[in-house]
Amino acid sequence: MQQVSAKTEEEETTAISSIPGGPWPGPICAKDGGDAYYEGPVHQATETMKLCAGSLLLLVVGPYVALQIFMCNMWDQLDQKVLGMIPFLQRLSAKLAPYTRFVVKHKDDGFIFHLLVWLGAVLPAWFFYELYLAATYGFDWRRVVLYNIIRIGPMYMNFMFVYVMCHKEGHNFGNLFAKKFNGHAPFGLKYVFNHWAGMFHGVLPGTFTYSHLYNHHKYDNDERDIYSTAYRTRDTFTSWIKYLPEWFGYASNVTSIRAFAQEGRWRWVLGTTLSTLYYCAFVGICWYIHPVFTLFTLVYAFLEGNILLSIVNFVWHGFIEPSDPSNDYVNSTTVVEGLNFTLGEEYHVVHHQYAGAHWTRHPDLYVVHIYLFLYFVHF
Repeated sequence: MQQVSAKTEEEETTAISSIPGGPWPGPICAKDGGDAYYEGPVHQATETMKLCAGSLLLLVVGPYVALQIFMCNMWDQLDQKVLGMIPFLQRLSAKLAPYTRFVVKHKDDGFIFHLLVWLGAVLPAWFFYELYLAATYGFDWRRVVLYNIIRIGPMYMNFMFVYVMCHKEGHNFGNLFAKKFNGHAPFGLKYVFNHWAGMFHGVLPGTFTYSHLYNHHKYDNDERDIYSTAYRTRDTFTSWIKYLPEWFGYASNVTSIRAFAQEGRWRWVLGTTLSTLYYCAFVGICWYIHPVFTLFTLVYAFLEGNILLSIVNFVWHGFIEPSDPSNDYVNSTTVVEGLNFTLGEEYHVVHHQYAGAHWTRHPDLYVVHIYLFLYFVHF
């Protein structure tokens, strides 16, 4: 990544100060004073603390996460070559979708009901059954390992759909389901993925419904985005390790609350705080029933899921244009025909330009902008 270059003396005096590592002052540790701060002991100490915190996290959780990834990939390979379970379920969901279409708002979203049954009913029911067994008969690590593997799914499929549905739900302000089903819990399905299914996979309520919408998409990876990648290099492993504490600050809602408070956006402060307390209460109740089981399921899911999501965000915002860091066509990444092309999520440039667009429109919007680019280049 290159520094912002100043072309004139006037631009040089008004440009954001920078040193190697990015054009932006970091949102967590930025101070007035430009390069002098970044070259000083406070910044160096902060970076060292981030490196130590990220390294400790990987040291403690990383081996088990790596084991989970290996087992989920092996499950995927077995399914592709022998079982054929996933293609069968996909075909079944496609056949059932017209009959469950009445539950959702968009005509192409009938499959969401099937996801909700699995992610919002079956898997949580299994979690509570395992919690009951642990509290009644004792902790069994073999059952916990099996639960975590099934929870994630082959090639992380369950985790992937939880994350994607929380994302879609946030951008649609909870309006994925038909009006008669879309009341607030416990009598409706509004925000059911963010406020229920996501918690079993490490998604805190409030991350997508407040911070992702009103910070990340408001500032689009610039210096005010609390999990911006633009001021940190993406070509070294240690840079990602230092990024981990910043991501977990967002994932735990801590830095989101701080950022909203600094901007005086007290409605978002209250909403994010209440969402966080709701999650803490849920984990706290399960911890009271059986702390070890809760540690290796809910708490582990939070750590595991957000290690993976930090990598995803590092890729989705892996580049910038030095002369125009806010250029949406560069500071977001489009992955065409990716390995896990789920509901148009990999059209990330399109997503940042049309954040509320339905996933079925993403390919067309992508093509439209290609033609617009060719038109302006030609003329």
